[in-house]
Amino acid sequence: ISNQKDAERYISEARRKTDIERTAEGKEKTGIELKGVKAVNPGNGEEIPVFVADYALAHYGTGAVMVVPAHDERDFAFAKKFKLPVRHVIAPLLTRTTGNDAVRVGVEWKEREAVMCVVKHWKKDEFLCVEWKEFPEIRSFVSGKIEEGEDAVAAGIREIKEETGYLNPRLVRTLGSNLYAEFYHQVKKTNVRAKFTYLFFELKDGKQEQVSAEEKKLLTVSWKPRDEALSFITLQEKSFIKDMLSDTEAPYSGLGILTNSGEFSGLSSEAAKAAIAKKVGGRKKITFKLRDWIFSRQRYWGEPIPMIHCGKCGWQPVPEKDLPVELPKVKNYQPTDTGESPLAAIESWVKTKCPMCKGPARRETDVMPNWAGSSWYFLRYMDPKNAKAFAGEKALAYWQQVDWYNGGMEHTTLHLLYSRFWHKFLFDLKLVPTAEPYRKRTSHGLILAADGEKISKSKGNGINPDDVAERFGADSLRLYEMFMGPFDQAISWNDDGPVGMYRFLERVWRLAGKVSARAKLSAEAETLLHQSIEKVSKDIESMRFNTAISQMMVLTNALERGTVVPAAAYKTLLRLLAPFAPHITEELWQELGGKKSIHREAWPSADKEKLVESTATVAVQVNGKVRATLVLRADANDAEAFSMAERLPEMEKWLVGQEIRKRIYVPGRIVNFVI
Repeated sequence: ISNQKDAERYISEARRKTDIERTAEGKEKTGIELKGVKAVNPGNGEEIPVFVADYALAHYGTGAVMVVPAHDERDFAFAKKFKLPVRHVIAPLLTRTTGNDAVRVGVEWKEREAVMCVVKHWKKDEFLCVEWKEFPEIRSFVSGKIEEGEDAVAAGIREIKEETGYLNPRLVRTLGSNLYAEFYHQVKKTNVRAKFTYLFFELKDGKQEQVSAEEKKLLTVSWKPRDEALSFITLQEKSFIKDMLSDTEAPYSGLGILTNSGEFSGLSSEAAKAAIAKKVGGRKKITFKLRDWIFSRQRYWGEPIPMIHCGKCGWQPVPEKDLPVELPKVKNYQPTDTGESPLAAIESWVKTKCPMCKGPARRETDVMPNWAGSSWYFLRYMDPKNAKAFAGEKALAYWQQVDWYNGGMEHTTLHLLYSRFWHKFLFDLKLVPTAEPYRKRTSHGLILAADGEKISKSKGNGINPDDVAERFGADSLRLYEMFMGPFDQAISWNDDGPVGMYRFLERVWRLAGKVSARAKLSAEAETLLHQSIEKVSKDIESMRFNTAISQMMVLTNALERGTVVPAAAYKTLLRLLAPFAPHITEELWQELGGKKSIHREAWPSADKEKLVESTATVAVQVNGKVRATLVLRADANDAEAFSMAERLPEMEKWLVGQEIRKRIYVPGRIVNFVI
């Protein structure tokens, strides 16, 4: 090391700082490179500079850590300070879970590489936006598949010309890193997992040619100012794109797919950990840290700690025959002047006899914390009137464990950790029949304020549910809370969200005016009805409430298209909706002549034979590019599919005079002509 003295001086200064001072948020990063020394990345053999930095704590891991600046905020700040390269090796993975393009269970998957082109006007700060005419909820920038033999830039230029007609796009730069998106492709009727490359183009001029009739039929193209464009698009990754455009470089610390990682590229970040560890001869190690937690509280409420202090015999446990120690009834709950528990002032309760020598003694006046009781209270619920034990053997054998525990993430490291510890202690004493207290555990996410901040009293950024219910009704509030995103994620509140749910419920209400006992569903609508029963049932069980509501919206759309609505179908919709919107469904059920509460009706069951669609809308492609769509029987064979696709008027310009080298038919999904 050529700068040994400088390094030792830096280390000496760092040792004088506390851990809090060294790791404080917002603190400017400091460090010193050990010149003359290199580390070797065992995954690829690459040499890496070695630094001593005060924000790396000796008790974390081995005390030596590999910095990943693109995926850790502190490492990112350190790399920027010392002008170190920032290499992105994890691409975010965004899975569409709401709307008609939400990923669908039981549908096949397709992998593709794609390009997303942010195209700027040649003079104005405006951007090209596209909207699908058939699917108006899909609004994005110019995008498309990267064909075989193309690079991302060539694909982007081709897509810009095909979709908008503009002839002279100029690449400005690549935006950020790759990003993976999973969604249901409504044209191709398949789930897609796409690896997107984001490119920023600027048009040299306004030269433009006419786009094909097929493109005109599919897309509406418009120019929008920067902020309006970012609001217009419905892409999940809009926040990433906004940061890319504003050159706001930031680390990505979430899970995703490996990129720029050689043989490991394409693996999920979790799978890659195991694969890389195996290659370099590493091993997985889990370090547990159970912190001390003060058990006593200086207050009146809480279970008394059953200990007695004798001046002669010291601390003694209260005899078992005298348990439990009950709190005395008091008028004054205020703490004592000495700072002790309020119980300390109640001499009649504090004074007692020593269990050993029978001499004068005093009870412990601190009480247990609230988590002492919450660690085992569910066991008492199994047998609450048992005067001889917290629960009898028969009751414990019957009830066993808690079937399903759902709570916030803070419970994982606080309440649940100690509850599990408590239960295992009771199991070792053979007082409970199971080693684990809970059979299944799930966590709910958080509702954040509209600006993405955590809701807190100090910030005054809370949302009063009473205000929302007063404006839109309790059912609209319930629906929005479930629809706003995946149940286990943190999602920002949107004041406009309940409006959409209110309108959806209005549509359900208006359908009641079209109900007819004689009407029958079309085969297509009947299939959708049974698919909805199947999906909503599964989504409730897996707590995917947002996609369940989305499916009911799709079903409502289908029922609205008819001049009349079959009574049986409408009643099924109401039963599916009842757990989500209990008040309006109860009202509508009674209006339809329901004899008992809708919440006491049987849950609908799907007919397996009616889950399969009799027809399918197939994407017709030329060299992998969608040029038309075709409705076919679901069981149509290859010859029928090719024949009907070739006769489509829209296909004439693409196939006449061309040599068709290959025909591909994926039943119910795609017809592709390779020319």
